[in-house]
Amino acid sequence: MQAFHQRIIFCILLLGLMANMPTSAQSFMFSHPMLGQPAPDFTLTTVRGNAVNLTAARAGQPAMVFFWATWCPHCRQELRKLYKQLSTIEQKGIRVIIVDIQESAQQVQGYLRRQKINADICLDLTGEVVDRYRVLGIPVYFLIDAQGIIRTVKNTFPNNYSGLLVATPQHIPRGQSALEQAGVNE
Repeated sequence: MQAFHQRIIFCILLLGLMANMPTSAQSFMFSHPMLGQPAPDFTLTTVRGNAVNLTAARAGQPAMVFFWATWCPHCRQELRKLYKQLSTIEQKGIRVIIVDIQESAQQVQGYLRRQKINADICLDLTGEVVDRYRVLGIPVYFLIDAQGIIRTVKNTFPNNYSGLLVATPQHIPRGQSALEQAGVNE
């Protein structure tokens, strides 16, 4: 019985420590279930009425899929960071697809207009795509390699996202991110 109580106390202490750790420090403990898996394909309509299909948009290139919502303060910060880097990222051959979660085109367009952001945002009106990607919290970035495999899942903008370009599926163990493989720290 004493050993049981010691295990319970140990678990409580461990959970307490983890609760006080920053999210980035916890990420080494919890691997996203989609890492190393093929990125689920999707077709969504954008705020401008265009249809975007992930596979067609990637066209064999790496991609960054960013999930967010206008009501989320951290998402708004991350969208601003991403938008500032958008042309640089795409010049490096990485296709960027921004997906708003369960908000109307009018809500998203209003936010973009007020923030002077000129981007064509995909709308996941039903939450089906976010469910298929097993998104637990937003904001979140999924970095997908040229073969369509999810290599990195991060809640903050990956400062050295280009590590994805040098990492190939043969060189990345399943469950490890491309950035971790490349030795990149955020």
